[in-house]
Amino acid sequence: PSTQPRNNIKAPKFNGTTDFEAFYAQFENCAQYNRWGRADRLAHLKAALTDEASQVLWDSEPEAMNTLSKLVTLHKGRFSGKAQSEKYRMEIRGRRRQPKEKLQGLHRDIRRLMALAYPDIAAKARELMATDYFIDSLDDAEFSLKIRERNPTTLDEALKIALRLEVWMKDADRLQQESRNK
Repeated sequence: PSTQPRNNIKAPKFNGTTDFEAFYAQFENCAQYNRWGRADRLAHLKAALTDEASQVLWDSEPEAMNTLSKLVTLHKGRFSGKAQSEKYRMEIRGRRRQPKEKLQGLHRDIRRLMALAYPDIAAKARELMATDYFIDSLDDAEFSLKIRERNPTTLDEALKIALRLEVWMKDADRLQQESRNK
């Protein structure tokens, strides 16, 4: 054991605009590291709420939030990805790569949307679905076909293939442009 004093981790803030599960995972990590008991966790959770999320503190009955589990349940009901999964399913269906958007950013967003849209699906099935959504979101039939031909089984594998193909395609375009200019 270290003789150095431990620095506490500052609890994240939650305003209600992001997914509660992601916030709460960070909050729990902070609480474990800081060695907070249940009463401390409840006090720190209440202090971490801002904006729309803090409204719960004054528009709910005191009995509805006098324990950590009640307050967490209340927030999950209002701000949980599960409560909004249909919204995220619609978002992921319509997600398309934006002009100049990096493949890594698209990959990260597809992974986030999948976790929010399908929180109860087994990881392997979610990974296959995410791979298909990623390829479809490229919005370039020829590019998508080239990736599908390589039969990626994970989202990460599809990203690696897409990155490699994109570099090759840009290089081929550059060479064609140079040959035209000669």
